[in-house]
Amino acid sequence: MPRTELRSEVEINVPLAHVYAVLNDFARYLLKPRVTQVTENGELRWQGGFLFPFLLQAEHFFLLSERAAGVTRVVQGQNFSGFLLRFSGNALTLAARGSVYLNQALKKRAESTR
Repeated sequence: MPRTELRSEVEINVPLAHVYAVLNDFARYLLKPRVTQVTENGELRWQGGFLFPFLLQAEHFFLLSERAAGVTRVVQGQNFSGFLLRFSGNALTLAARGSVYLNQALKKRAESTR
């Protein structure tokens, strides 16, 4: 079965707990994911799919760590698998670009609200 992994990261100049709070504010983003892993101030994972898992499955995650005092490193990733992945065309390129944009938006929101 085809598999693809995307990763991006950003350093945010605020404490880890604040970045986690901004990231975890699902009501603000109108997002209703099927959360599969939550580690407070450390990790957030959710999954989605298309009809059946063998067709297309996606796992999205954020890993947070303290880089230095008041600096948070965020690694964002997406793991895709399933039969339809081989027909994705430039969708993965757009997803990778979207991850970079999301990282920058998270950085901007977290740094402007501390």
